[in-house]
Amino acid sequence: MTTHLMDSASWAAHRRAVVHTVGRRVPFVDPEAAASRGLAALCARIVADGAVDRPADVWCEAAVDAALAMLRETILAASRQVDKATDDDMPGADA
Repeated sequence: MTTHLMDSASWAAHRRAVVHTVGRRVPFVDPEAAASRGLAALCARIVADGAVDRPADVWCEAAVDAALAMLRETILAASRQVDKATDDDMPGADA
């Protein structure tokens, strides 16, 4: 199935499936946001290459990739916020 054959009901059904797949494969990220990023990647590919065979599969793969990128961003942001331990944080360090 190419992109021009899909109607809006199909897109809605695929969105639910994409969100579910992302939530199952990549925990701890917003699957709706990842699905939106994946859809943006699909649209960019359509603009660049024209019609895409199996757009739902491409969308799902792009959404999972987006979710993994979001998870990496979250981990990196958290690692930057960790404060280094000081003597005040260590029990018995003043002994």
